[in-house]
Amino acid sequence: MFNISTVWNIENGKSVPEAMEEINSLGFDAVELSWMNEAVFEQVKKTKFKAGSVHSYLPEPMKLRADRWRNSVFNLTAIDEEERVTAVKWTKRTIATAAEIGATVVVVHLGNPEGMVNKSYPLKDLYSTGKMNTPEFVKLKDQILFERDEKKGKTFEQGLKSLDELNAYAKKTGIKIGLETRLHFEEHPNPVEFTHIFKEFNGGALFYWHDIGHAEIQERLGFVEPKGYFSLFSSRLAGLHIHDVKVMTDHQAPGLGTLDYRQFIKSFQDKNIVKVFELHSSNTKEQVINGRKMLEDLAKNA
Repeated sequence: MFNISTVWNIENGKSVPEAMEEINSLGFDAVELSWMNEAVFEQVKKTKFKAGSVHSYLPEPMKLRADRWRNSVFNLTAIDEEERVTAVKWTKRTIATAAEIGATVVVVHLGNPEGMVNKSYPLKDLYSTGKMNTPEFVKLKDQILFERDEKKGKTFEQGLKSLDELNAYAKKTGIKIGLETRLHFEEHPNPVEFTHIFKEFNGGALFYWHDIGHAEIQERLGFVEPKGYFSLFSSRLAGLHIHDVKVMTDHQAPGLGTLDYRQFIKSFQDKNIVKVFELHSSNTKEQVINGRKMLEDLAKNA
């Protein structure tokens, strides 16, 4: 019923064969390959695994950037055309990788307005210390919304240009592109932009990838209504990233936070939807297995 991402253990000090053997021992149906440069990916290909999905970029560029999350090292919405073209190139390579190893979906980060990287972290800190809706919180949130609104137009247009190329390429391969709900509201796409994308590329290879924890954090911070993403785009759903949230700390094994999973039961039961546990390496093997069993029981007893 569930898959698991290699982010859980691919960099925990074990050799690649040991890490893949460990991840295969957990009892999940398949894996999502992520956080691998070409050298690691070549080693993984020599091991036994079943791929359900791939997280772009895979393989990832050898040289990452200190100011960018590794899965967003190149921005599909970049104003700089050279960077945007590079992002498209690496995403196409990821799509080809997915086709090569028998995965069905590539998870993609679209990008962010120029200069708006990790702007919500101070807001999350205020929430974590009980300062939700204080004047300081409201002022900072308004600043983020104002700056995003000022900058979104140019970068979103660049993103649409990138998606046009990727949609055409993915359609030829039969691979779905799952556009992921991002952790921070300032990133693309927000609900209005998702709506535009799915109207623009209706019938194409672009689908919705719902990150349960990311959406929950946006909801807790008041950027979107409860279930604001899932209720709008579940008809376009290709897959889920599953993890729990404790206050503002995400990527916890189910059961370690306070997230209510009952709203996702039908998606858990749907064999056409890819369902991936995306967990930090701090989660123990026992916590991972217990989380999977908890959601399996929830889905089976509904």
